[in-house]
Amino acid sequence: MANWTVDLRRGWREGLGGGRLRLKDNESPWDLPPELKLEILRALGDLPFSRYDFALRPRLLKALADYTGAPPEAIVPGNGADELIQLCQIALSRPGTRVICTSPTFVVYGQVARALRLPFVDVPLRSPGFGLPASELADAAGPGDIVFLCRPNNPTGNVFPRQQVIELVSTLEQRDARVIVDEAYFEFCGETMADEVIGGGRKNLVILRTMSKAFRLAGLRLGYAIASGPMAQELERARLLYNVSAATMVAGLGVLANPQIARRTAAALNRLRDLLAADLSRLPGVLVHPSQTNFMLLSLPCRAEPVVRALAARGIIIRHYPGEAGLERSVRVSVGNGKANLRVAAALGETLTALAAPPAAGGSAK
Repeated sequence: MANWTVDLRRGWREGLGGGRLRLKDNESPWDLPPELKLEILRALGDLPFSRYDFALRPRLLKALADYTGAPPEAIVPGNGADELIQLCQIALSRPGTRVICTSPTFVVYGQVARALRLPFVDVPLRSPGFGLPASELADAAGPGDIVFLCRPNNPTGNVFPRQQVIELVSTLEQRDARVIVDEAYFEFCGETMADEVIGGGRKNLVILRTMSKAFRLAGLRLGYAIASGPMAQELERARLLYNVSAATMVAGLGVLANPQIARRTAAALNRLRDLLAADLSRLPGVLVHPSQTNFMLLSLPCRAEPVVRALAARGIIIRHYPGEAGLERSVRVSVGNGKANLRVAAALGETLTALAAPPAAGGSAK
C-alpha cells in the first residue's frame, strides 16, 4: 500500500515541475487552506466510492446559483471549462456551423473545433493593444456559427469593453449566431457578462467559468456554464451523465461554502501581478502588456524561444507561442508568490543581458 503512495507523490511532484518553478499554466501558487482541505477529504471519506452519485449535483447547482446569482436551471457544471468548450461545440453546432475566434486567444477553442471537424475561422485582434475586432467578427459570422470570446483574453490579459461586446452579441443574435464568452479569469477582473443572460434574457449567449484559478481547484477540474433555459437544455442534452466526479463536486461545495478564498486569492495575486509588472517593465526592451488576470504577456527585444530555453535551464518554466503570428517575441508569465516573482524577474533580466552580449573574442556567433 505504501509503495504506490510514494510513487504517486513522486510522480505528482515531477508533474508539477520536479522542483522547478512552473509559471506557465496560470494556476494559483497556493493550495487550499489546510483546514478546509482536510474538511473536504473527511467529507469525501464518508462517501461510498462504489456507488454513482445523484444527490451531490443538485447541491452543487444550488451553491453555484448562490455564488453567481443565476438560477440552478441556467447552470451546467463541467469537468473543467475545457469540457464545456467541447460541449458547446457539440451541442450547439448544426450542419454548416463554423467556429469563429479572435487570435491570439485560448488554444482549446481551435483544438476542439479541429477535433470535431468543424470549420475554424480566425479573426486577428486589432493592433496595437489587442483590441476586439467587433466589425470583422460580425462580418465573419452567419446563421448557426459559434463565436468564442475570451474576456479577459488569454494570453493578452486585456478585457474587451463591455458595451462593445454587448453590441456584438446583439448583432450576432440577429444573425442566428451563438456567442460563448469565456470568463475563466472573472474573479481577477471583476467584470462579467453573466447579467446579460440572468437578467438580460440573451438567448444566444453562454458564459463559461472555471474554478481552477481563484478557487485553487486546477487539479480537480471543475467549471460551469451559465446560459438561458433553452440554451442550457441544449447543453444538458449533450452532456455525459456523470461528467463531474463526486470528489470534484465535494471539493466544489467546500470552496463555494468559503467564497472568501477566491476573493482573497484574486486580491493577493492582483497585488503581486502589479509588483511583478513594475519589476519587469524596468528591464531594457521589455514591454509588459496591461493585464486584468493572474498572468501577463511580455514583448521581448529578441525571439522568445532562446529566452524560454535559458530560463528552463535555470529551473523556471514560462510559456511561449511558437508559430503564433505576432507572438514570436512574446512570452506569458503566470503570477507566483512573492519569492517566485522576484526570482523570475531577476532571471529574465540576466538572461536578456546574456543573450544581447556580443560573443567572446575568438568565439563564433550562433
